[in-house]
Amino acid sequence: MLAMASTPSINIVFCDDVRRELDGRLSLMGVFAGLRLVSPDTTLPKIAVCVFLSAPVGYKTGEIRVRLTVEREGEIEHSDEFPQLPAVATVDAEVERLCSSASGGSSLNAAYAGVIEVQNFPVERGAKIHVVATERGKEIHSSFAIIAVDDTAQKPKVVVTRKKSKGKKSVE
Repeated sequence: MLAMASTPSINIVFCDDVRRELDGRLSLMGVFAGLRLVSPDTTLPKIAVCVFLSAPVGYKTGEIRVRLTVEREGEIEHSDEFPQLPAVATVDAEVERLCSSASGGSSLNAAYAGVIEVQNFPVERGAKIHVVATERGKEIHSSFAIIAVDDTAQKPKVVVTRKKSKGKKSVE
């Protein structure tokens, strides 16, 4: 039997877009791992930052704060705080009952997801997107992504293929 952690677990994902499905799931599009190269004079339509937190039921999650900052050339250009977490980590009573019987009595974690989207993100000078989670003023997690300008990056060309399927296009 695996023991659950007694402290929260935080994961941060950088991507192009997040879609909320009808059943509540999140679909992440264009996930990138810390570095994204773009051509000069690019404006990204959107950058999404997802924070996933898992904490034991009863944990005081209301004391956790998550802040996003966008820095360019050492200056903070934008700062935003993720939505406030509930005061205490909880799960629905029915979920708790089902999980307790299935897990053989091991502790149960509550999971939360937060998303911040930055719209029309100009990249002419590059940027650093920094996400910091603190608990009672002490840093407990930090992640960042670098959006860098690559002068050699070329935009994809649209090419018409000459195969049997008519009108089909591919990106080269």
